[in-house]
Parts: sequence; structure tokens; C-alpha cells
Amino acid sequence: GNYEEALSFYKNIVKYHPVDTRFLSGYIRLSIKTGNIAEARNIFERTKNIFKKAKAVDQYNSLGKQLHPEKSSNSSTVAWTQWAYLTIKEVS
Repeated sequence: GNYEEALSFYKNIVKYHPVDTRFLSGYIRLSIKTGNIAEARNIFERTKNIFKKAKAVDQYNSLGKQLHPEKSSNSSTVAWTQWAYLTIKEVS
């Protein structure tokens, strides 16, 4: 595929829809696919609160695992579970 064109699309669409987790997730995943892990991690870190506010735990969890595969699955599961609990608690 034409990754440069796709990256340009995501950079542009995220400017106009900065809190849409679908576009953020696509941008991060495409950055991973093109080997730009540093950029993907940077975007992920900057947008964590957007995923949290959108209650997009599954997307957040999936992206976190892709960006930090070195973490053991057990510690990741505990961390994500705690994140989800805190998110739910804040809403209540």
C-alpha cells in the first residue's frame, strides 16, 4: 500500500478530529506498521487521556500491548485492569 499517503491522511484527519479514537488508533497502528515506533509511542502517550475519556479500554489495551510487548502479559493485565477500574470509579 501507499503508506506515505495513508500517513498524510491520518495526520490531516487527526487535526480536524483530535478526540476521535478511531482515527488516533489508525494513526498509531499505521506508524507501528511503517516502523516508526518512536512516533507511535509519542502519539500514544500524548493521547492517553483521550482514550480514557472515551472509555476506549480495548483500543488502549491493544495499542499498549503493541507498543510495549516487552512487558509481561500478567503485569500488563493488572495495569490495564487497574486503569479500567479507576476510569469507571471516576465516572461514578
